[in-house]
Amino acid sequence: VDLCGWRLDLAAELAGARRQDLLDPFGWLRLRVGYGAAATCRLDGREMECPLALCENGRTDEIHTRIWRAQVTAFFPWLETVRQRVVERHGKLLRLGEPQRGSGSPDLSALEFGALAHQLRNRLGRAELEMIDCLGSLRNELAHRRAVKPAILDRALREAQQFDGGV
Repeated sequence: VDLCGWRLDLAAELAGARRQDLLDPFGWLRLRVGYGAAATCRLDGREMECPLALCENGRTDEIHTRIWRAQVTAFFPWLETVRQRVVERHGKLLRLGEPQRGSGSPDLSALEFGALAHQLRNRLGRAELEMIDCLGSLRNELAHRRAVKPAILDRALREAQQFDGGV
């Protein structure tokens, strides 16, 4: 819905789309250009530009912002859950560094993916470390207001699936 605006017909179609289309919603949208683009969409008196019209008019920055918003909504809570599970699973191997102690966050749950990867570098298997690095990259993209590229998103989801069915 974040991507499709008030075009609920598009949102419903995207919800039933193939995995590849969900990973690359911009590509999915581009394939629909010319099919019923309206300048704006309305819902309960609120107006939003139609994503198909944005594509037709070359307004890709707005599309990527919408994709980013949708990814933040969908993936940030999941990433935080995974990060907390990594902390719980490997807590005995982790220590708070000076930045965490000085920030007023005296508990291990404040450790970000980068700090987790650094501390666990020589203590975990390659696959789990790659997952932590990959999820850290995904989180950093989202935190810096960038839509995550389909290949990065696909890799993160596949790697996380190896651990506890998605960690």
